[in-house]
Amino acid sequence: MKSHLVLKSMALLFLISQSLLAWPQEGPASKPARPVLDNNIILNLFSQRVNEAKTDYKLSDIKFELGEFTNAGFIDAIVSFSDENQPHATGYYEVWWLSYENGWKIKKKLFDWDAGNFKIVDIGDQGRPKIWIEGNGGNQGYFKFAGKLISLSNGHEDTLFLTKGYNNTGAYGESDVFNILFKDIDGDGLVEIVETRIKEKYDRVKQENIITSKSEYIYKFNGKRYIGIK
Repeated sequence: MKSHLVLKSMALLFLISQSLLAWPQEGPASKPARPVLDNNIILNLFSQRVNEAKTDYKLSDIKFELGEFTNAGFIDAIVSFSDENQPHATGYYEVWWLSYENGWKIKKKLFDWDAGNFKIVDIGDQGRPKIWIEGNGGNQGYFKFAGKLISLSNGHEDTLFLTKGYNNTGAYGESDVFNILFKDIDGDGLVEIVETRIKEKYDRVKQENIITSKSEYIYKFNGKRYIGIK
């Protein structure tokens, strides 16, 4: 009789243990599914609007990056392309910000010039990823370069760093071009901006650019923007 009771008790304990194992366990909340973005979606979005020249967009060289650029858990996208239907005067290259709210929506234009590029930068401030955009444009020997580092929040962009240069070797025979490097040079975990500026003069006899000076500038992030320290 006792052995029978022991067997019943063991069976009951086994059932209880299995029920506990099957009970849903609490854990960290899962992130929302990453939305899908591809060239066809981008083409469709811009087919619904006209460009600065008041004609339909004709996109090529499409590039995009997804990330939590504004708030944790919310996915946005940075998209760039060339528009073959725009004339030189309005600029061929554009960079746009897209947001995802029950589908992809066009948020804001971030850049518009003849040519350019962008990349995502982590400056080590424990904040959202930043976007570096650079481009150039000009006409008849007069060319300008520009680059800017921005962050996105609440529907607007904040400029953390801005630089400009020119290459007028086709007109004045001189240029002031820049090269940008993102690097933590002092080991504090925050990325500095190292800007190298090269001034050139065009030698019409040798038919080549001659470097007249080369300067290096260092900018450090102060929590709001980059300021020069050298």
